[in-house]
Amino acid sequence: MLHGTSIYSGILRLSDLRSLTPNSTYPLFIVANSERKNKVFEQLRRPTFSNEYLALDKCVKYLSYNAVRKLDTEAKKELMGLNIEWLLKEAEAVN
Repeated sequence: MLHGTSIYSGILRLSDLRSLTPNSTYPLFIVANSERKNKVFEQLRRPTFSNEYLALDKCVKYLSYNAVRKLDTEAKKELMGLNIEWLLKEAEAVN
C-alpha cells in the first residue's frame, strides 16, 4: 500500500501547524497502518517534537487505517456525520 506522506513529514506538518497556533486545543491525529504505529510513536518522541513548547507527543494521537474504516462503517450505520468523540475514543496516545 502506498502512503501519501512519510511519517516524519506528516509530523513536521503538524509541528508547523502547532507552531502557528500554539494556543489551539483541537485534536491532532496521524493515520497510518498498524505496522507503522511504533514508527509514529518513535518519531513523536524525538526531542524536536516532544519539547515543552510543541509537546506533540502529548497532543497527537494515532489512528490505524482499520480504526478509521470502523468509524466510517459506524457513521454510515448511524446515518450521521463523524463524531470527534469516536475519533478520540479509538485514537491511541504515545506510550
